[in-house]
Amino acid sequence: MYSAVSKRYSMPKEELKTSYTAAMQRLLQIVEQIENSEIDVDSLDAAVKEAVNLIQYCRKKLAGTEAVVQEAFNQLNERQN
Repeated sequence: MYSAVSKRYSMPKEELKTSYTAAMQRLLQIVEQIENSEIDVDSLDAAVKEAVNLIQYCRKKLAGTEAVVQEAFNQLNERQN
């Protein structure tokens, strides 16, 4: 009922540190598997928990990037004044 890829439900912390792109790819993979009914009911709990962790990671990564970009703009504005 589910593919070999869907057997992995917890993204290791080392992998979470690799990139936003890797986290998003895994999240999209989980969503696709859920939409295509490739995850059985017994495994759905773990898949949803992993998805939540990935979403939290991506939000944190985006917030951090936004802060860096904002700081860069602030520095540019200070130099112009």
